[in-house]
Amino acid sequence: MSGLILPAVGSLAVLALVVTADPSVPNAPPPSPISSPGARSTLDMVAIPGPDSARVRQLFAGLAAADPLVCELAVDQLRNNWNWRRGSTGIGSIQEVSAATRAALDSIGNRVTDPHAVPLLVANLGSTSPCLRRAAAVMLGESQLPGARSALRTAYQSPSANVREAAALGLGRGEDTVSIAALTAGLKDGDAAVAAMSAWALGDIESPRAVPALVAALGAGNVRLRMTAVWALGQIEDTAATKPLVARLKDQDPQVRVLAAEALGEIEDTAATSGLVAVLGSDDTALRLAAVEALGQIEDPASTMAVAKLLTDRDAEIRVAAANALGQIEDPRSVPALVKALGDDNPRLREAAAEALGQIEDARAAGPLANLLTDPEPRVQLAAIEALGQLDDVHQAPPQLVAALKNPNPKIRIHAAEALGQIEDPGTVAALGAAMKDPDLKVRIAAAEGLSRIDSEAVTPYFIAAMKDANPEMRRVAAEALGDRR
Repeated sequence: MSGLILPAVGSLAVLALVVTADPSVPNAPPPSPISSPGARSTLDMVAIPGPDSARVRQLFAGLAAADPLVCELAVDQLRNNWNWRRGSTGIGSIQEVSAATRAALDSIGNRVTDPHAVPLLVANLGSTSPCLRRAAAVMLGESQLPGARSALRTAYQSPSANVREAAALGLGRGEDTVSIAALTAGLKDGDAAVAAMSAWALGDIESPRAVPALVAALGAGNVRLRMTAVWALGQIEDTAATKPLVARLKDQDPQVRVLAAEALGEIEDTAATSGLVAVLGSDDTALRLAAVEALGQIEDPASTMAVAKLLTDRDAEIRVAAANALGQIEDPRSVPALVKALGDDNPRLREAAAEALGQIEDARAAGPLANLLTDPEPRVQLAAIEALGQLDDVHQAPPQLVAALKNPNPKIRIHAAEALGQIEDPGTVAALGAAMKDPDLKVRIAAAEGLSRIDSEAVTPYFIAAMKDANPEMRRVAAEALGDRR
């Protein structure tokens, strides 16, 4: 284990090794006052120092002793702080977890700023453990220390393929534009793993300068390199890669074909439309799904009718994806097919079709959407209500939408009030006025806000009455509505 050989231990023990703070490590901040979990507070403004060399050594000792799965899981969390707790507060932590251990977790989640940690990390680029090599590469790549970046560039020239692969990972994580030329040359490395990781790094750096070399790599005999080059071109999003990627839709490897479709979706070039449409009839479900999702991202009306046919595909996931794509394309020609999909047995498709009709905003969908308000699935009803509020040229509210103001579900009542406000039908004034006395405050406010959008003198008495509402927020909304009408 590259100088860190320790006896193998169970996963519970290694967790203790990895996160238990050493009292001698100096950079653990003291406990602080409690802040609300999930809310940004002044505590979040305080910079937490990254791990120093002692803590890095402690971390790698724990990783070296870990079960490989536990090690990989731990490395996945490096610089991935979205769900980590503020160690200083203890909120969300098991009571027995010490403040020092919580602080150690927060510290390890930040960039390495101690120059003395760099040699230790560089040494582990050559570890016999792939997990330790990955950890070292990630921490060096994420560090902003000048010595860390230069160490990775030097390591990329190592005679060891393992070291070169890890260094490429680090250069990618650090988005090191200085190394683009070296990494493009590395696409021809004699070691397949190094070549593939070089392609990954170029994708993470996202520079158009790498496109010609990555396009050339699409013809490599090594499947892993082709897959990674396809992915990288999708990350760079340069239309110069469109034609070569369309050709990969016919690659002999199914994973390359799927990745090519996904990459074309990222690039969003209409030049890819015909190639993607051509594979919608493939027997490969994963490819059909990737292609229809890509066509949705490209938003080319030329694909509308081909995508609409997939609303009756044998695969439910593809039917839903087709509805989503048609909503993105926003072509009115798809309205009849989407209206038909509102009657599908799959509630997910009914919901997606309703949402798509709302995005297209075609008034022809008003009646079918209104009929969906009796759907047994509340989420389908909500999608239909929101879509009704989005439609153009609908000036008379469907009676089903007005009736929804009395639905037992308060969420449906809220959305119905909002949709009625968007339609602005004077004929709904009395119904919205009555909803301003709903027992649910959010419904009352939604009804008041909806009513405020209707141009009619008949709304005024309802706002005057609402000035006596027990809730100050409701009184504020009413006062603002009255003020706007003066």
